[in-house]
Amino acid sequence: MANLLQKKLARELIKDMQPGVVPREAKVLLQQVGYSRSIATDQPGRTIEGIGVQQELKKLGFSVDEADSRVGFLLNNAEEEPTSLKAADMIYKRLGAYAPDKHETKTLNVNVEMTPRLLALKDEMKLKFLQAIEDGD
Repeated sequence: MANLLQKKLARELIKDMQPGVVPREAKVLLQQVGYSRSIATDQPGRTIEGIGVQQELKKLGFSVDEADSRVGFLLNNAEEEPTSLKAADMIYKRLGAYAPDKHETKTLNVNVEMTPRLLALKDEMKLKFLQAIEDGD
């Protein structure tokens, strides 16, 4: 269950999402609702993403499920106003519900057998490097 500060923070977060409102920085918002300066400065994200704040946001209808429901309704009722879609988009963004960009990553492991020739070449290069350092080049 959310405490008083978490409830107040959730309401203020929703106010910052209103069209035409410039959202406040997280640390500023936390201090304005009553969190200590150290919490606001050192842990703003952890505080906002905490269970109590998230429960209160959900209780106030500000959740991924509610946004999903709204988007589904709008898909079936095309005459609905576009600001509702904007609101759903803002909720998704605020809650981090969008899937991350897809980036393909592959790992390639290469085993190189150090033949006597490669070992000799390595030693030769090491000597040249050390000599260059000594000569000041």
